Amino acid sequence: MHSTISSDTDDDAGKRAGSVSSFGPSQHVRLETGFLDAKLAENLRGAFDLVFARKNARELNPKRFVWDNWFVENQYHMQRTPASEFFSEDLYAELENALLEYGQRRLGCSSMTPVWLSYYTHGMKQELHADVPHGPFAFVLSLTLNEHRKSHFTGGETVILKPRVLDYWRSFEAHEVIEETSILTRIEPEFNRLVVFDPRFPHGVSQVEGTRDPSKGRLVLHGWFAEPSPFFEGEAFSNTDAAADALNLVLEDLFATLQEMPRLMGVLCLRLTIAANDGRVQHVEILADTLIPHPSDFESDPAEVRDEALNIIFNCLAEAKFAVDKADSEIQDNEECAFVTIPLVFE
Repeated sequence: MHSTISSDTDDDAGKRAGSVSSFGPSQHVRLETGFLDAKLAENLRGAFDLVFARKNARELNPKRFVWDNWFVENQYHMQRTPASEFFSEDLYAELENALLEYGQRRLGCSSMTPVWLSYYTHGMKQELHADVPHGPFAFVLSLTLNEHRKSHFTGGETVILKPRVLDYWRSFEAHEVIEETSILTRIEPEFNRLVVFDPRFPHGVSQVEGTRDPSKGRLVLHGWFAEPSPFFEGEAFSNTDAAADALNLVLEDLFATLQEMPRLMGVLCLRLTIAANDGRVQHVEILADTLIPHPSDFESDPAEVRDEALNIIFNCLAEAKFAVDKADSEIQDNEECAFVTIPLVFE
């Protein structure tokens, strides 16, 4: 039996500034069920069906001829095309805006790579691989109809190697039986579910078996969120340059302290809630966390290294103070109307 993820994970670990002591493990996979507005998801799927539905199979629609049969022996096989070329300009803009807003507000990423639209029919798959250079977060948004997934094909899951495999001996138990569910996570392509994951972890797509009809196979949008950068929200930040200067001063001190610690790798994205009447940090929330200790450090306990680093980060940011606009009396009365999203990248 395969291990699967089938529901949203509550991954937002909100912490009151300055009050944190222990953190759980980093999160390398997150799911967002019902990601798009239902009408938008249906329109995207409908645009594909308009071209590939069986009743339209004999029509010479130009969009049937823009697909790359991407085949790399023993590694990749799928049909793919740029999503921006397949969908109408307006429909693609809606999709792009939804993804960009999510990337900025939830991951601290200001852009994304061009989005691919891919379908998989009988025999198509992706073997395990890691495509790190494209961006710190990969995503797969399924347009696969659930009834097709259950009745017309098997396979097509997103497959991701579990963290324990990449640090195998540290967690090795001589009396434990290791099976596939212990080392792989499988995520079924549920319609309108967004899967976001750390692309450093080897991942792939299990081989599709069954249908040869594109309209009944695995259909997904995929790409990478990229360019992590701070994001300021709220009327109190009328001067974002001043807010950025204040943030840079805090980060200079933070990075100087972290240089004395064991190295980390990954991305930590935080959201600060700022009191608009005085610019002080009221709340620190983890939005995304893929931090792991650097593999060159074999002596330190990974959980302890993470806890120590995260406590330093939280305590440092809790002392930050931002320049805010106090001219508006309504802003002064609202103590939590300004926000800063901060992605910290460790390499």
